[in-house]
This record gives sequence, structure tokens and C-alpha cells, in this order.
Amino acid sequence: VYAYESVAKLNNTFKNMLGEVKGAAIAKEMTEFSLQANASDIALRRVGSTWVSIVNNADRLMPILKGLEKLSSSMTDEEMINSGRALAQIQAGPTALWEDIQQLATSGIPVGKIAEKLGLNNVKEASGMDSTKFIDAFLEVMKKVPERDILITRMISNTMEKMEASFAPTGQIVSKVFAPFVNVMDKIVGAYKV
Repeated sequence: VYAYESVAKLNNTFKNMLGEVKGAAIAKEMTEFSLQANASDIALRRVGSTWVSIVNNADRLMPILKGLEKLSSSMTDEEMINSGRALAQIQAGPTALWEDIQQLATSGIPVGKIAEKLGLNNVKEASGMDSTKFIDAFLEVMKKVPERDILITRMISNTMEKMEASFAPTGQIVSKVFAPFVNVMDKIVGAYKV
């Protein structure tokens, strides 16, 4: 059920923030990408929802997701979600804040390479950097991270989540139809308890 709720929440967030047509199109593109990714599709959808909620557009969403996906084997889902939130907060503001840069560093984002790409002497100097330049440097650094073949375990996990997401609406309909019968049966069984 969580996989279905994740897809439904993503669709609602995108439609509410970006409009019905654009939101649906981007949600579909993102969902298709996340199901083929080498990362948890649920985590990627959470990053997507967070990004659109904070930044209020999806212009750079797919490159951000693709960059995070490349690092997924060295990150937990929580670290990926936290990194996505930190990147969104940087993008939404005029400058990169030190707290967000620290969050990226603790989640496994190569902030040293980002600082290097920006021509800085150290990571601390990235604090106060123009947010667009910081995100551009992140994306450039991510282009140099090698692509990995999708792990079989991730394929299985994503397939199971996809199945759960597709069966969940049917399960909800069936449960609504049978709920009155279950209540009646529960009362009957309860009446015969000794």
C-alpha cells in the first residue's frame, strides 16, 4: 500500500504545485524513471515531491534525480531523501546555506568536488555561493560519476513496489465492497464467543 500511496501523493503534489497537465506529465516521467532506477523508487518519488514542494517547479528535477541515483549504492534511502531536500532548499534560496551543504556532505554527496568545480579552496567557501551556480556544479560533478548497471536486488524491489502500486487500487475497491460483510461476520462470530 505504501508504494501506491507514494505514487498517489507524488501525482497530487505535482498537480497541485505545477497544474493538472504539466504536473501529470512530469509525475509520469519521474515515476517511469524511478521504477527503472538503481535506487529505491519510493525514495526517488519522495525526493521529487519534496523538490516540487520547496522549489515550486520541476525544471531541474530530472537531472537532480539522475545525479542522486548515481550515488544510490553508497546512500541509504533516508540519506537520499535528505540530500534531495538540501538540494531543493539550496535551489529555492538565493545562496547555498552552510547547513544544507553539511547535510549533503553527511549524506555522501561529494561536496569537496563541488567546491573544486566552483574554483573554491574548501567546502566552507561554498556557503553563500549563488544557488544556481552551486546546483550547476553539483550537476556537472554528477555527470562524471560513472553509470552503473542496475542491481538485480533493486530490480526485484522496484518490481515488487510496482506490483503493489498497481494492485493497491483494486484492493481498496475490494475492501470497500466486502467491508459490510466482514462487519456482519465479525458480529456473528462475536455473538458465539464463549
